Amino acid sequence: MANNGTKTRQSRLIAALLDPANRSQADACAAVGVPVRTLQNWLANDPAFLAALRQTESAVIDSAGRRLLGLVDDAIDAIGDLLKPGVADAIRLRAAGEVLDRLHTWRQDTIFEDRLASLEREIGNEPIETYTEP
Repeated sequence: MANNGTKTRQSRLIAALLDPANRSQADACAAVGVPVRTLQNWLANDPAFLAALRQTESAVIDSAGRRLLGLVDDAIDAIGDLLKPGVADAIRLRAAGEVLDRLHTWRQDTIFEDRLASLEREIGNEPIETYTEP
């Protein structure tokens, strides 16, 4: 990010890019009065702008992830309720399939993360933490 005026414009644009009211980059640019061409230039040629955008996006994603974690027990209970006798067979079958698919995906992700961490240790790099406690 360059001078203070540009930095302020970039900060406002980053907020606009992450505002759900803006459904496109053009909408975000219009909301803060920055030409789309300027955004494209900053994305392509301003590493500090791109880093600030990525950092802000990561913070939003981390926050959403924490909120989702709070819903996990309720989600599992809801799926469990769909598996109980008395629920239509088609719904029970679909719920059972979802449980098995999610379990398989989780297991594959775990195996991948373990293998990646092992390879990183082999080449002398510290494994990258995939999750940190809030």
